[in-house]
Amino acid sequence: MADEFARRVQSEYVEYFERRGFTHANVLEPATLFRFLSCVSYDMRPISFRQIWGPPDHMEFAANSVREALDHSGITLETVCSLAYDDLAEKLRSLTVKLQGRPMDLHVIGLVDHAKGLQQLARRTHTISVVLGDLPLTHDVGRLRETIDDIHGFGEALSAKCILFLVRCFGIGHKETPPRVLLPIAKGLQAEYWIQEGLTVLRGWGIEIDRLFDELTEQGDPFAIEYLYLLENQQDWKHLQDQAFS
Repeated sequence: MADEFARRVQSEYVEYFERRGFTHANVLEPATLFRFLSCVSYDMRPISFRQIWGPPDHMEFAANSVREALDHSGITLETVCSLAYDDLAEKLRSLTVKLQGRPMDLHVIGLVDHAKGLQQLARRTHTISVVLGDLPLTHDVGRLRETIDDIHGFGEALSAKCILFLVRCFGIGHKETPPRVLLPIAKGLQAEYWIQEGLTVLRGWGIEIDRLFDELTEQGDPFAIEYLYLLENQQDWKHLQDQAFS
């Protein structure tokens, strides 16, 4: 089973984000890092990742993605730092995306007040950039997680997803950080809805999840568990099952 997960090519996310202007070279810049993490902060139900990131890969969400709404309205690090909470909340309420044909504004979604979250993120962005940039020397992903985790709206799942993208996919400090150090962070992805659903399927097949994580770690990449994001239909799951048990 672990061998199938290890087939995932890490550079695919890099190319995906590059098409949106986020690269290994610029993502440590506080302004760019803030834009990137602002999008990630919305990456939870009920909004799909396709509608978060939008074109060019997901043209069905052209002019109807969170990333475009934030960019076109000028939700930048500088702007958020300068706005009072009420003004930012009003600005986010004016931004809408259509979810299954119904407009939804970008202020409060579920239990998350994104005006509060974006203001906390803006105050924390420089520190995140420094901790992330020092990672090749410190290997301190625990501090990186702690720096992100208590920002309103993030928590265990989204902080793990941030590290998945920034460390594992962009490769910042990834090769220098021992896989065993990354393992507790990767396990945080279990709190993410689609990963939870996928792990339930694997347990039904008799797969021991802790053992799977250990095997992925031994192969050098505990974050390979994110392969479960890609399994979107019965055909995908059947392919994984056939390959894993053949």
